Amino acid sequence: MRRLLYFVGLLCASVSTFAQTTQEGIKFMETDRFIKAKKVFTSNYSQAPNAENAYYLGNYYFTTGKADSAKLYFNEGISKDANNPWNYIGSGKVNYSANPSQSKKDFDKALQLTKNKNAQVLLSIAQFYVATDKLEVPAAFSLLDEAAKITPKD
Repeated sequence: MRRLLYFVGLLCASVSTFAQTTQEGIKFMETDRFIKAKKVFTSNYSQAPNAENAYYLGNYYFTTGKADSAKLYFNEGISKDANNPWNYIGSGKVNYSANPSQSKKDFDKALQLTKNKNAQVLLSIAQFYVATDKLEVPAAFSLLDEAAKITPKD
């Protein structure tokens, strides 16, 4: 019985460590510690090659200017879970400069999957639009208005 409890405790600890490392990777990205972020996201993807981990690794590559690698992981994430909106957002970001119409389709797919009810998805697309060279400000404001309707207190 002790061994079983020990094993269960160890399993729970490893699951919580995994969740923490994703958050650590995000914090590393936010503070421009890209080498550490890459280690976290690569490790997570190696341990569990799922859509969420593909998104974070793709996002790392996009943020560091490696669009080809980013596209590879976003597409990998879509193939692993076609109902996960985040890899469509990533794909839309990668496609924006070379193929704006495909980018819009990717963003629309992410919005369709969430039925325009996920404020984080709306905010992510809006932030990208504002950060682009073309400054898609009207589209960004429209998305921000939708997000505000979902979470008016935030």
